[in-house]
Amino acid sequence: MPVPPADLTADHLWGHTDGELFWWLSHGIDAPTGGGLAMPGFADRLSEDQRWALIDYIRAHNAGLAHAMTGSWPTPVQAPELSALCSGKTRLRLADLHGKAVRIVFAGDGPAIPPQDGIEVATIMVPPEEAAGTPSGCVAADPAVRTAYAAVAGTTPEALAGQEFLVDPNGWLRLLAPLGSDGDATDPQSLLAEIDAICRHPIESQGEPSAHHHHP
Repeated sequence: MPVPPADLTADHLWGHTDGELFWWLSHGIDAPTGGGLAMPGFADRLSEDQRWALIDYIRAHNAGLAHAMTGSWPTPVQAPELSALCSGKTRLRLADLHGKAVRIVFAGDGPAIPPQDGIEVATIMVPPEEAAGTPSGCVAADPAVRTAYAAVAGTTPEALAGQEFLVDPNGWLRLLAPLGSDGDATDPQSLLAEIDAICRHPIESQGEPSAHHHHP
């Protein structure tokens, strides 16, 4: 290659829109000195869905590395999409909960959270693969959910056991916190305060929306 490949774990990744990344991945990148491509395009080898999936992974992996090092996301990150079965009969996607705060709880349960400033708080359980029986409430049992959320947390799917994510009403990840050994939040009042703050100050849209963003 005429120039070294870009470091896709560096901060500069967030300075490019999904559309830019998709164009480059599809058509390639011109060499700065001319005379051809610095990176080839892959439209003839990867389907459109595969190219969007690769962009989703690059974003999630970059965000996860930052979270693993600092305990937070340096830039707003959309919660990975998921599908949950509620009461054993109604299927919904995370996108269906737009306008609500959402708790995504891994291998644990937590107290019901009352509405905050009139905004409903929904809880989605993600049971371990070896879990027996069917948990009550809304359950996302697809192993891909654990894989996707582990990527944005910068950890392994197994290490998510006993953790929960908080998602604001606009679908942005806001917090990753541990659950207590008894299944309740380590500090319920702190959790309520976090949810209240999230509902009062949801993150607004960041640049261009992507209908393909973060599918596990």
